[in-house]
Amino acid sequence: MRIKKIVDIIKPLFDSGLTFSADYKQQLLIRKKKLWKVYFMDEIITIMPMGGKSTIAKLSFFKGFLEVLSFSYKIYSLFSIYIFFIKLIFYLINKNKIAIKDYQKAIDSLKKKS
Repeated sequence: MRIKKIVDIIKPLFDSGLTFSADYKQQLLIRKKKLWKVYFMDEIITIMPMGGKSTIAKLSFFKGFLEVLSFSYKIYSLFSIYIFFIKLIFYLINKNKIAIKDYQKAIDSLKKKS
């Protein structure tokens, strides 16, 4: 689907009332409306660092977490419980500060297997 059409369908494109997770809400809406096709690959194609405004401090994380819970429940109802656990897992991974070198070890391990 063309980006322009997606911009016309998702209005507003970003929720300006959200402090921490406007981009995440946009992603959920795009998935819910099936505007993009999902393609699964059995390989790592990029490594994204964790972090942002919601992970600066524990209070920020908690506020961002509540923000995500409120709109995800409106979008997905009970499926939002799944979203809750995914966010919690990412938080715990980030809290334990998995270093880039650990990612490199994982990539090297995958390369050796193939």
